[in-house]
Amino acid sequence: MLSRRMLSRWKKRIAAPLVAVAVGVTLAASACAPPAPSGINPINGYNKPTKPVGVTNGNLPVAKLSNYSGSCRFWSQATGPATAMALAARKAGVNLVFADCYRDYAGQVYWRTWWCNVGKCGNAAVPGTSNHGWGKAADIHDSSGGMPTNGSGYKWLKANAGRFGFINPILTNEAWHWEWVGDGGTMRGYQVRPGLFAWPLRQGMNNGEVKTLQSALRAKGYNVVVDGSFGAGTAGAVKNFQARNGLTADGVVGGGTAWALRMFS
Repeated sequence: MLSRRMLSRWKKRIAAPLVAVAVGVTLAASACAPPAPSGINPINGYNKPTKPVGVTNGNLPVAKLSNYSGSCRFWSQATGPATAMALAARKAGVNLVFADCYRDYAGQVYWRTWWCNVGKCGNAAVPGTSNHGWGKAADIHDSSGGMPTNGSGYKWLKANAGRFGFINPILTNEAWHWEWVGDGGTMRGYQVRPGLFAWPLRQGMNNGEVKTLQSALRAKGYNVVVDGSFGAGTAGAVKNFQARNGLTADGVVGGGTAWALRMFS
């Protein structure tokens, strides 16, 4: 019979190689496993738009803004995502109307005064602090002229807006108010579809959105390579498609060409 001391030594000798094997298996498994996703998901109701450097809220220079429509201007990086989101909604049978986007300082004063006069000051930010003043917020309506929470517009946005970097802030409690945090927002999350930031698409670009364009062109019968590089071949195909569909044949893919190609879903 083994003494307690001998038995203890024997157990240690057996355990040591078993631990080594277990560690080796764990290391091997971790080496083969795919890396975990990195970064913070910016699509969070508590996230907020970043404040652009070198400009003042409500006093953005025209060069920093892009026209989405006659009544809506966005911070330039947010224009492409907004356009793509609206086209994707339209493809799904939902009409989104961007009623109020960039709001200059005077506009912020007007709406703050209006809401305070009806006893709801909380519905408008203090002038000079609104995310509308950065061109990164929009009041969106559906075909009803509002944004009822039981309507198709609100339901579609809740399910899909995050793909384009838009969130409905939890603290606002306004179904119509959406903000763009696609660049990561103040939580410094990862960027959502950065290929849309330089919208419209034009020759010389190289990103995932160009791949979407090239795939759409191939679906229309054009023999282009789907490599994400907007070269002469892609530009030629775009111009040909535009000419055949009554669009300005400039080779630049804006909202009209993207819709004609049914690029987004």
